[in-house]
Amino acid sequence: MKKLLDLGRLAARYAVSGGAAAIVDLGAFAVLHHVLTMGILPAAIASYGLAVVFNYVFSSAFVYKTPLSGRRFVVFFLAASLGLGVNTGVTLASVSVLDAPAILAKIIGIGVAFGFNFLLATFVVFRPARTSGGNA
Repeated sequence: MKKLLDLGRLAARYAVSGGAAAIVDLGAFAVLHHVLTMGILPAAIASYGLAVVFNYVFSSAFVYKTPLSGRRFVVFFLAASLGLGVNTGVTLASVSVLDAPAILAKIIGIGVAFGFNFLLATFVVFRPARTSGGNA
C-alpha cells in the first residue's frame, strides 16, 4: 500500500511539472508566433522543444530528485516524443472512431498521454539504478 501511495504522490508532482511545462509551451508559442511573427509550425516545434527541456529540468529536481544527465535527457526527449505521438493518435482516433468533439478528443489524448509519459518517466527515464546486491 505504501508503494501505491508513493506512486500517487509522484504522479501528483509529475502533474505539477507537466502543467508548468504546458504553460511554458503555450507562453513560448504565443511569444514566438504572435510577437515575433514566427510561422505556426516552427513556433509550435520550438515551444514544444523548450517545454521538454523545462519539463526535464523541473522533473529531475522536483519530481524525481535526481541530478541532470545528458543520457537521461536524451531518453526523456525520446519518451516525450513518443508521448506526443500517443497524444496526437488518441486525439485523432477519438474524433474519427468515437466521433468525439475535438476538444473532448484532445482532453482524452492529453489524459492518455499523461499516463503514458508518467509511466515511461517513472519506470524507464528516472528508474532507480539497480544494485548488484539484490536477490538472484
